[in-house]
Amino acid sequence: MPRPPGNKRGAILEGASRAFFERGFSGSTLPQIAKYAGVSAATVYLYFENKEGLANALFTEWKHRLIARTVAGLDLQAPPQAVFMAFWTGLLEFGREQPEAYLVMQDMLHSPYLSAANKTLDERFTGETRRFLGRYRDEKILLPYSTELLEAFVAGAAGQLVRAHAEERLCLDDQTIENTGRMCWAALAAR
Repeated sequence: MPRPPGNKRGAILEGASRAFFERGFSGSTLPQIAKYAGVSAATVYLYFENKEGLANALFTEWKHRLIARTVAGLDLQAPPQAVFMAFWTGLLEFGREQPEAYLVMQDMLHSPYLSAANKTLDERFTGETRRFLGRYRDEKILLPYSTELLEAFVAGAAGQLVRAHAEERLCLDDQTIENTGRMCWAALAAR
């Protein structure tokens, strides 16, 4: 499907998302990304200096969207389980709608090409997540584990569900998101 001329940057980002998901960062080339985007390789270079710059632009865009869907809108005055479920729902809805973005972003977290600014952006997301989980742990609503362990449990569960959805082994419909959120809460809640 041809794209309007003003949307070439978006097409390149989408092409990179697809290439990185299918081939990994190392296995993707700018000409392949250009082909997925429906533009010439020269056009890619008009928007991005190199593959690392393109990957970082993707990460920035996705992480801002994820933050907006999860931690940015949390009402910490709501009951703790409702706060957790709002976070979980935002996280899994993002993964359902953009599984490639979610999974590629996870892979990029430990890559040498992730920029310092994107590492800081991820720390903001992780910090906000650990802050509300830690608060509920301190209030004895959640089990008395480190915030790092609580956050890793939630992130790990979410990542596996998104991967299963991307591989068409599981449908992340609203009921599945709600049920898995309740399962996570039950596993983390203090008795």
